[in-house]
Amino acid sequence: MSNAIEIKNLCLYYNDRAILEDVNCAIEMGSIVGITGLSGAGKTSLIRAINGNIKNDANVKVNGDILLFGNCAENTPSRTVATVYQDPDTQIVFPNVLDEITFGMENYCFTRDEMDVNLKLITANLGIVHLLERNPNNLSGGEKQLVVLAAILCIQSKILLLDECISQVDEKGRRRVKQILLALKEQGITIVMIEHNYDNLEIVDEMYELKNTNLKLIRSGVKK
Repeated sequence: MSNAIEIKNLCLYYNDRAILEDVNCAIEMGSIVGITGLSGAGKTSLIRAINGNIKNDANVKVNGDILLFGNCAENTPSRTVATVYQDPDTQIVFPNVLDEITFGMENYCFTRDEMDVNLKLITANLGIVHLLERNPNNLSGGEKQLVVLAAILCIQSKILLLDECISQVDEKGRRRVKQILLALKEQGITIVMIEHNYDNLEIVDEMYELKNTNLKLIRSGVKK
């Protein structure tokens, strides 16, 4: 099977302090991979290196290569990779849930029919149809996380980077999300999950631990 993500000799320094050193990893297309590690170990930095956002930080120096579907990450269309971070308040822009979810599809020039189909399917599967006319600022933390996740799922990226993105979601909502992720895997979507909650990682195919600036495979064939 082809690799969706290849990380080769990745080193990342923040103000000359090593965050990641000689990280190497290959993630197969259509797999779900979990990454664990203590707070501050560099998990979010690794995600930001994969999606390219880390290079916007003047205090960070990055060496090594990251390939997405065999091509340099810099040469990959922006829609290929989508990221959901832990704090939804940093990702919500609009004062209306419907506008928040549809904006990405509009930006990528989805047709009206495509937008309608995606909106209905994703919001129904996540159980948030009743939130569409609400102001996101008035929602709970878990509801906000589901809104941000819905917006990302609607743009149908090939790689999903999920950074503690359901940490505030209730148990029923987490079950819904895991079911959706398994369905996306069957469609060939590649998913990387950063998690502290091991229950959320029961669906992964491989699990890595980020510790002492390096990434180590700790379990393979985890999915139940």
